[in-house]
Amino acid sequence: MKMDEEKSKNSSNNNNKEKEWKAKVYEVFQTCQDEIKKTTVMGKKMLSASKTNSCLHESYEELGRMAFEDLAASKLSWDNPKVASMLKKIEQCHQELRLIENEMNKVKFASGPEPIAPKGSDNTTNDNDKS
Repeated sequence: MKMDEEKSKNSSNNNNKEKEWKAKVYEVFQTCQDEIKKTTVMGKKMLSASKTNSCLHESYEELGRMAFEDLAASKLSWDNPKVASMLKKIEQCHQELRLIENEMNKVKFASGPEPIAPKGSDNTTNDNDKS
């Protein structure tokens, strides 16, 4: 009878350990699921904020362009030294971009690489040519 009692006791202990183990695994899964849900909600909020931020940036940019055009056409007067400085900076940037575009077109539509001068024609020597 003692053996049967011991087997029953061991079986009961094993069942309890198995139940505890299952409960812990379930708890870990539940915690992971909760964290995934939180992360998903946060990701959606961040995506929404990013879209709103892009819209805000585009609106500021469009407003700035409209103001620039009206200031340049003297339709709008804004007596502020910083505005004058920004207008000058914008014009300088436009000019620089035009120059860069011209240089890029020269490179893009060039007939090919410039020819290399024959050896010795410019009276320079190459260390590898010395014997």
